[in-house]
Amino acid sequence: MTDGVGTADDPWTLTPSDHALVMSKRGETRLGFAILLSFFRDRGRFPREESEVDPQGIATLSRQLNVPAPVDGEAFLAGRTAERIRSEIRVRFGFREAPVADADALTEWLRDHVAAEAGGEIAAMVERAEAHCRELSIEPPSADRVERVARTALRAHEERFHDQMIKYTMALRLGTAETEAILRRFTKHNVQHPSYKAFAELGKAIKTIFLCQYLHSKELHREIHEGLNVVEQWNGATDFVFFARRGEMASNRREDHEISMLSLHLIQNCMVYVNTLMIQKLLAQPVRKIASEEMSDARRLFWNSAQSAIAEIFACVKTNDANI
Repeated sequence: MTDGVGTADDPWTLTPSDHALVMSKRGETRLGFAILLSFFRDRGRFPREESEVDPQGIATLSRQLNVPAPVDGEAFLAGRTAERIRSEIRVRFGFREAPVADADALTEWLRDHVAAEAGGEIAAMVERAEAHCRELSIEPPSADRVERVARTALRAHEERFHDQMIKYTMALRLGTAETEAILRRFTKHNVQHPSYKAFAELGKAIKTIFLCQYLHSKELHREIHEGLNVVEQWNGATDFVFFARRGEMASNRREDHEISMLSLHLIQNCMVYVNTLMIQKLLAQPVRKIASEEMSDARRLFWNSAQSAIAEIFACVKTNDANI
């Protein structure tokens, strides 16, 4: 066991060097010194109340020092003697007291790293704050001050969270940012970010509302299926245009892949152009209400005209190849 570290199983067992240090004190202060030393070694701070100290631990120290067990807290030191001993123990473990600057830094650390995980639980934030102070070899402030720091950090976290939600919501509403781009910002580092979790829950609510509307409304059900049919028709057109094994790349050469995809995009653009011309002609006619049967005929006409245009393009390509 190393000096000044103590044991993990029993923090009230003195190391040889601790025992020698305690025995160098005056008889009436030895037990009080040992109590503060053992408690600080285990908690990284001094006891704030006598009730924090385990009576069994005091009994263990009494047996090691061969002194009678105290009665009614008579072993606890106070006044200048206690301050001098506390200062000596801090120096022994390499700790220092926390000034105002450390409290400000602790507030920022709690705001950035603990508040979201603690879920607003002040007790959990206080516990993490004291553990962080131990890691930095800083004696944490008083209990009231640590609680004030935790509440300040929580309030700052909630204000930042509110500002972020307003900013991202307005960005989505105005169309200046996409949902995927915003969520990607959070998933890069931590998916437990409160803004990410809030957006995820909001997405679940929106999906639930949409599903309820979809199951309740026949018009919405019909509209969605018509839209899906349009997509399926477009995929069928792509299969028709990008022939040869239904669009599978027969070559492993990157140049061949690039030529095939550019050719596909060219044919698709031609199809869109032909349909655009037909729609312009339709819109140039006198305004009247178009029946659903006429719309179906128009869709078939668009598809047939696109096929005819593609066939003409292929014929031109074959003619040019023959001439070459």
